[in-house]
Amino acid sequence: MPRPRSPNPRNHQLLIRLTSDQWDLLVALAHLSEARSPNDFAYSLLTRRLDQAADDPLVQADIANRQAFAARATTEVVQLPVRRKEGD
Repeated sequence: MPRPRSPNPRNHQLLIRLTSDQWDLLVALAHLSEARSPNDFAYSLLTRRLDQAADDPLVQADIANRQAFAARATTEVVQLPVRRKEGD
């Protein structure tokens, strides 16, 4: 059976730097969960947590606030103050 496709393509990358101890822990957890690799295990942890956070009202309010700010930023023209030279 083919893997289901997401309606949103994966178009962002994330680089995570771990200490040696953190990496060892991740490898052990991936092995115990029978994941294909530590990367797959980390991906599943992160996506599950993001799915849980998507329903949080505070997160939804923050997303709406950021979208409104971005929409204003693309439509408003900012006028910078004119700097005059001395003697003008």
